[in-house]
Amino acid sequence: MSQICSRCKHIKLLSLFKVRKGKLLKTCIKCSERFKCDRKYCKYTCSENSSLQKHIKQVHDQIKDFKCDRKDCKYTCSENSDLQKHIKQVHDKIKDFKCDRENCKFTCSRNSDLQKHIKQVHDKIKDFKCDRENCKFTCSRNNDLQKHIKAVHDQIKDFKCDRDNCKFTCSRNSDLQKHIKICTGLRNISSGEFKMIECFEELGFYENEDYIHNSTFPELTAYCGRHLRFDFMFINHKRVFEYDGIQHKIPQRFGGMSKEQAEENFRNQQEHDKLKDDFCRDNGYKMVRISYKDYPNILSILHTELMDIMDNIG
Repeated sequence: MSQICSRCKHIKLLSLFKVRKGKLLKTCIKCSERFKCDRKYCKYTCSENSSLQKHIKQVHDQIKDFKCDRKDCKYTCSENSDLQKHIKQVHDKIKDFKCDRENCKFTCSRNSDLQKHIKQVHDKIKDFKCDRENCKFTCSRNNDLQKHIKAVHDQIKDFKCDRDNCKFTCSRNSDLQKHIKICTGLRNISSGEFKMIECFEELGFYENEDYIHNSTFPELTAYCGRHLRFDFMFINHKRVFEYDGIQHKIPQRFGGMSKEQAEENFRNQQEHDKLKDDFCRDNGYKMVRISYKDYPNILSILHTELMDIMDNIG
């Protein structure tokens, strides 16, 4: 049955259902098309101006005035509701939404994520289709479609690496973050070591002033008869830091090397790690090993391990 919408006064079927504060509401189709984002390449529409303004703030202006107050967390966002979801999911690790499909153990913190999981993984519904010529791309979410159009068709690369002398650009922040993890500027070192150097500087420690990076240590050489090097050794404190990449845990076939060579390198790596650990134990050095799995937490780990030195500075 047609009705007159009290908002826009048009005669339209009230067919778009919404739940708000426990009440089932019907939204006029006309109103749902009334508020449209006028930013370039954006097709976002909504039924309320407040939703439109929220969209512009979050997506286009990227205003993030809500900050997480948990220790060492730099997360910021545009809405308090998103901040609470972040705390629940990341810090409190509450995953109270569970998939009820057979043999599926997926859990998450938000019902919206659960519904997306079911739609994408189980039902395999891809109802968003690219309308560009000769493109057959389909996906389950509109934002994924917009990312596809931006990256593939429009080739907009507005995310840039800010490392010195790096010219990497991309279309998505997630790709930029992946790149940053392996970007080392002009330095021929691992991404983990590069990250540690950045974190040391953030904590007020500098190379060749407070610590030595990847240098031969005569006492270690005399101890084991090998020219081994610590990743980081503090000059005035018996403190050693090692960044253990994946090759410290399992054999890795770098550069297309054979399986046998990878296994031999892994055995040598384990032997060298043990020699360093033994030296530190026998000579009163504190050895701190940071695994590649802890890459996101390097700053927090270094802050904890160096707090006593930081307290005595100055």
